[in-house]
Amino acid sequence: MSDLSPEDIALLVAQVPIGILMPDDATIRLVALTPGVVEAHVGPVAEPVTTHDGIVFWFDASRSNVSINRMAMLNLLAVSDFSARTVPLLRGCVLATGQRGGCLEGLTVEQMKAFQRESEPAWWVHWVLHIRVEGDRQRRRRFE
Repeated sequence: MSDLSPEDIALLVAQVPIGILMPDDATIRLVALTPGVVEAHVGPVAEPVTTHDGIVFWFDASRSNVSINRMAMLNLLAVSDFSARTVPLLRGCVLATGQRGGCLEGLTVEQMKAFQRESEPAWWVHWVLHIRVEGDRQRRRRFE
């Protein structure tokens, strides 16, 4: 996140609660956490995956016809105990937020820093994810 856009910088300066939005186009941007933000970006049937750091990844599991969001998967790998073999195949737009007492909360500085971790060698992660994504594509082609 070293290349912040002017919009991202404005959100940080405003000190509003923020989340990290990972559209399915391999980009990342910050979003203000306002009422309805999950529904607006992810959809009305968003489901959460919560990490040990309290980071919540909101995604729409019902959208099986949407491409896999590799950026979101790599970020989930960085902040969770999942391995490249076990990380869920997240599809479409994914939003990462904090959560306290069941309520949506902005990410803390510690949670933002957690996104910089790498638990496995990058080449290994990319290779395993490539195999998993290709296997998923082939299975889906057979059932179309």
